[in-house]
Amino acid sequence: MRYRWISASLALATAVLWCPGTVRSQPLYPVPGQDAITVPLPLGHDRMETGGFFTAFEFVMLKQQKALGSQAIAYRGLIDANGQITRNQRINDAIAGGITDPFELASIQGSPGTYIGDGTVALNSTDLGPTEWQPGFQATIGYKFDNGVTLSLSYLYLVTSSYRSGASLVPPGFRGPADLSNSFLVSEVFNFDPQYAGPLIDTPIDLQPGNGFGATYGIWNAAETMTIRYRQRFVQTDITARIPLFDSDCARIYGLAGGRFAWFHDRFEWRTVDLDVFGEDQPQWAASYYNILSQRMYGPMAGFGYDYWLGGALGITFDVTGSLLMNVVKKRVKYKSDNIQSPQSKMSDVGFGLVPNINAGVNLWWYPLRGVQIRAGYGIYSFFNTQEMTEPVGFNFMNPNPAYDSRFVRFLHGFNVGIGLVF
Repeated sequence: MRYRWISASLALATAVLWCPGTVRSQPLYPVPGQDAITVPLPLGHDRMETGGFFTAFEFVMLKQQKALGSQAIAYRGLIDANGQITRNQRINDAIAGGITDPFELASIQGSPGTYIGDGTVALNSTDLGPTEWQPGFQATIGYKFDNGVTLSLSYLYLVTSSYRSGASLVPPGFRGPADLSNSFLVSEVFNFDPQYAGPLIDTPIDLQPGNGFGATYGIWNAAETMTIRYRQRFVQTDITARIPLFDSDCARIYGLAGGRFAWFHDRFEWRTVDLDVFGEDQPQWAASYYNILSQRMYGPMAGFGYDYWLGGALGITFDVTGSLLMNVVKKRVKYKSDNIQSPQSKMSDVGFGLVPNINAGVNLWWYPLRGVQIRAGYGIYSFFNTQEMTEPVGFNFMNPNPAYDSRFVRFLHGFNVGIGLVF
């Protein structure tokens, strides 16, 4: 085993010390040779190798995982809330069987709570589709001191990604039972206020003489449309000190230390619209559900990097940083009606946890002009032990408590390209 370590050490030393055929000293912000083009801009200065301000702006394109599990939200069909639908079915079956005695027919009872339909899942939280690339930017400002140490502040922001799906009264291929029960949508919401009862005349059963109303009581029972939407965004801010550890004519190793802030913001929305039998709608017949999971993480950061001159005006860097972040987890859940007079149901909670984090990146650098740097690269951001909505919907209206759980690792990865200027 000792000989393997010796071999690995020799290989690393060779990689660090070996240089292209032409030897030159590469400063932290190198410039082209003596034949460099001079442009009439306030870029670069005689002391570029020993200090100065710098800034950079990059375009990034990252893809991140959803913090969302699989949960059936709606089914095709309806629930006989007061037993009237099943009672009518049994009366019709009795008449078809030859029973005509009105007293015997009147004694037939229904079964409240009976599910009517084929049980097809109409809407699942996984129906939102595959993850998409999120554009964004990273801005950096910093200063290099005479001893080669740099201090920088960077801000990474991703444009909010949005996913949407839904179901309506039209099942795929119009397939379903002959009673058209599959043209309705039903969900498991319970313990809701009377203001969420939905239309008084909701289905044709409510129009039949002597039936009364309330056969499909509730906005989430025999609804016409349900839509879900999921949005997520990510922000990261680093304060970084870059400390030279080893320097040769073509390569260097440097340490990285500082602080990191990262923020995951996930928002799940579910909206239900229940029309009456005539196709009319009212604000009190529509309801929305929100589940917002916010994770703000703070902590120290440390790492190292390797910078290698490829020759000419090209270089390549490898950076790895790790951090142990305190995660402040805020959960907010709410049911609300489109009618502002209707009561709302809310739940909120704040928790804490520790999130180990490892970021890594490789970048190709080009120094076309004095004081100008252009880079393109690929980065990976990994966060361990973050929270996710394993079941985003809590169906108990009075106590909407959806299921959350920790996730082993949550990845973001993608590309970056940008320009840096030394003043």
